Amino acid sequence: MSSEKAKHPPALHAGDVEQSYLVNAGFLDRYRAILEEKLPLPLKPFAAFFSNLKRLATMSEMLDKHVGAHSKTILNAGSGTFAAEIFSSGFQNRQITSFDYTEAFADLYTVFRAEGHLSTTSFARADANTVTFPPESFDLLVFHDIFYESALNIPDVLFRYRDFLKPGGFVFLDFMNRDTALLWRLIGKERQYKRYSRAQIDKALQDSGLELLEIRRSSGSSHRAVIFLNWALWTFFRTSNAFAVMARKRHAGAG
Repeated sequence: MSSEKAKHPPALHAGDVEQSYLVNAGFLDRYRAILEEKLPLPLKPFAAFFSNLKRLATMSEMLDKHVGAHSKTILNAGSGTFAAEIFSSGFQNRQITSFDYTEAFADLYTVFRAEGHLSTTSFARADANTVTFPPESFDLLVFHDIFYESALNIPDVLFRYRDFLKPGGFVFLDFMNRDTALLWRLIGKERQYKRYSRAQIDKALQDSGLELLEIRRSSGSSHRAVIFLNWALWTFFRTSNAFAVMARKRHAGAG
């Protein structure tokens, strides 16, 4: 990839709708092919899921709106197959520390580096519940598509990770809504997700010294029935099966 293209990567398109917060369109097919080739057999069926960039659209737009140029250092917790690092505009030209507990992703890191990506990203295999970093190391913490896992508890994670965030730094997270669990079981889409109420998230933010900037519905599904159901939930009940949250760390002494 040329330096000029790296500075000004092309926007991606989904159908006729421009997703201006997603970049590196020309690498998407190659990215999917690498996943299909390199992922171990149990993970190969997830190549299409990891390549679904709709999962990144809400996060990328919120980063652009609230963070913009105010992040030079990013911690991406549970990075997965590095889709955010490669395709989200908010991750471009930043110093990124990524980690995941899945061993197979370490091999992908080496492959994508050889393809000309992740040049400003470091990666380590680590557990989100135990990994540590120096205090006030990051301008932005990202917890994207990981808090549905039963091993993680949002209040505990936020309370501990706040020490790694600079004063005035930002946090992005998304979570599954506890109020829609029964509905998702009825349509056969529930997969033992860990879910939270809005009140639980509000308290976790407050206890961790984080100020809520925005919360919005979030969905990366490509299944038409799920897309319609999420639309109906929001249109008629102002709720969603998943929410995305942007928050900011209060400065010391702030109320």
